Amino acid sequence: MRGVSLLQGLYDEYHPHKEEAVAFESVCYRLGRACELAGDRSKADVYYREAKDLILTRPLSFQVFETVDPLMNAFLRENDSKNILELLPVWKKIVEQYYDNQLNGMLAYYSVELDVAGMEKQVIQVEGKLVQRRMEIIILILVVLVLMMAIVWGILYWRHKKRQLRTLFETLMRRYISWREMELYLKSEWEKHSLPPDVTVVEDGAETEDDASQPVMNDESVADAKGDEFYRELYYRVLLVMERDRPFLNPELNISLLAKAAITNRTHLSNAINRMTGTNFSTWLAEYRVNYAIHLMTHNDAVNVDTIYTQAGFGSRTTFYRQFKQLTGLTPKQFLKQRVS
Repeated sequence: MRGVSLLQGLYDEYHPHKEEAVAFESVCYRLGRACELAGDRSKADVYYREAKDLILTRPLSFQVFETVDPLMNAFLRENDSKNILELLPVWKKIVEQYYDNQLNGMLAYYSVELDVAGMEKQVIQVEGKLVQRRMEIIILILVVLVLMMAIVWGILYWRHKKRQLRTLFETLMRRYISWREMELYLKSEWEKHSLPPDVTVVEDGAETEDDASQPVMNDESVADAKGDEFYRELYYRVLLVMERDRPFLNPELNISLLAKAAITNRTHLSNAINRMTGTNFSTWLAEYRVNYAIHLMTHNDAVNVDTIYTQAGFGSRTTFYRQFKQLTGLTPKQFLKQRVS
């Protein structure tokens, strides 16, 4: 009853100005509904009809849907055909407007939602592109740093290699100069070098006619008696033969041929080379040919490195390159390049 009193007071206050009062039909409907709930159906019908009359006289607006729709339901509950028919056209238009507005609102809402979702997707894509771009920049920076490090390392390695090659060249030239000085010395002294008068030279496995009849001191006995002095004299004689006759220019030269040229045997020649140089015959001969090739390259500006091996006694270009590299640490072309620089 308290609700009915409050609504009745509101009704009485605005009734004189009901034409100008906004939503007065809503006050009428609510007061009628309160009366209906209170059991006063007659008063309720009065307020329902007044609410209907106000709705019919006002311009159509979906904003009165909250009043016209429950008012229509009230008439339907009472089977009030007259009021139902009077209110039906207006109720239909208002309901249509209301739901159209609701639908448009929902469409607008979902359109906004779609726009927002699309914007969020674009933002995510842009963020992904930014991350990808940052990664590309980081990778590019790393690649540049690696390239710079590689360039710096390459420069340092090149300088180190250049110094190393220069050091090898200088060492090689010092060794060549020593060999050349020895060669010049031998040229001036070869007449003074010969076998000691008490040395008897025999070929390997050969015997003299007196060997069977009388004891004679052979080369081995002389070598054992004289020791290093014998082999030193023999080695100098071999060097004189190498300088005077240049048998090393023959690619077919072997220890037997050189022993015959030096008037000795293979065993003594091999021992002499080993004691005086610490190397075997093959290495010693290769060193001699390499030194002579260096001599040719040093004194001939128009030398052809691919054909000089024949002038130095090497049997093939491959052998020349291999032995030159093994003994000097440089290839022939590297040697010429260092010589020019």
